[in-house]
Amino acid sequence: MTRSMTKAATAAVVLLTASVALGQEQATRPGWTFVPAFGYSTTFDDNVTLFGNADFDTSNNDVINVYTPQADLTFLSRQTRVNAGYSGSLLDYRTFSIFNRWDQHAQVGLRRMESQRLNWGLLGTLSLTPSTDALNFDGIPFSHTGARAVNVRGTVEYLVSPRDTLSTSLHRQQVTFDRPDELLPYLRGGEALESNTSYRRRVNARIGAGASYSLRHASAVDAPEHLTFHASRGAIDFQLSPFWTINAGGGVDYIPATLITPAQSAPGWSASADWSSRSRRFHVGYQRMFLPSFGYGGALENRELNASYHSPLFRNRRLYTEHTFSLRDNDPLIEAPGRLRLRTLRFNSSVGWAPQPWLRVEGFYSRAQQTTFLAGGDIGRNRFGFVIVTSRPVRVQ
Repeated sequence: MTRSMTKAATAAVVLLTASVALGQEQATRPGWTFVPAFGYSTTFDDNVTLFGNADFDTSNNDVINVYTPQADLTFLSRQTRVNAGYSGSLLDYRTFSIFNRWDQHAQVGLRRMESQRLNWGLLGTLSLTPSTDALNFDGIPFSHTGARAVNVRGTVEYLVSPRDTLSTSLHRQQVTFDRPDELLPYLRGGEALESNTSYRRRVNARIGAGASYSLRHASAVDAPEHLTFHASRGAIDFQLSPFWTINAGGGVDYIPATLITPAQSAPGWSASADWSSRSRRFHVGYQRMFLPSFGYGGALENRELNASYHSPLFRNRRLYTEHTFSLRDNDPLIEAPGRLRLRTLRFNSSVGWAPQPWLRVEGFYSRAQQTTFLAGGDIGRNRFGFVIVTSRPVRVQ
């Protein structure tokens, strides 16, 4: 499922990752490659405490210096790719020093091609974030509360024939919050285990079709019920032109009844369009589905619109601009105390300059806004600043 990225005070992480990826592209020879990197950013934040819009004045803003060391180690051979990486951002608030802390991310992955038909992979990620607005999970209200997210995913893909592909994946997810008593109803945390199997057939050079089925078991901390989610989809991919690709899928989402909640079912569908021309890229998509909530527990209906655009500036490959937008509605399927309706908007815009492959400078603006549709339940956050990142791949003999 599609998820958008956010740029907050840790915007250095995003650009730093892109810089390391650039270094990896330059080091594609077999063997080990080590990519050390360091980023620095200065960010102005107009709502550092994540209070509601009616609850603060201008004294709630601050300037944050962010120091971001990162290291990435990659091994590449003819059939195997191994990667491990870490980035940690030290958030240094000039006024609200009580919020000084680390924002940390780590990952390790393995990709193996056993034959021309069979490949498989493993990926594990860990993130420690200082506030929930930096997370990209559904049904979670904005709060200046620390969170830990652990994800482990395994995938297998098999080429049945030149036109037919069968793939399956298993995904384990766990979210834990720092839980002061007043936030217990809204930030429970929990875990989920999901399997997904899909089939794709290339009908001709322009059209592909297929189907998928996913099964997810999820539970929230202290929740009295464990939920099971079934999602069946048919899908079609269409190459409209050398530049445009359209993807669409539709089916049924179903949640069986538990001892305390009735069965739920509804249509689930998604549609997206992608355009690319040289270094310019555009994407727009919409999806509707049932998902578990790690915030207040239970199940929710998720509706999400997202768009992104990337382009060089003035026909100069060293200058670029990038914009992302997402609007997400999360509605609880069962009304109960603490189960909030949430509407979340995120917008990120940046202009960058890469004078050298190992150096990037970027100015950015981001807007995060969320409403619970209750009195005093609107939270808005604006951030802008700049980022400087340096990185250089090193061959390990």
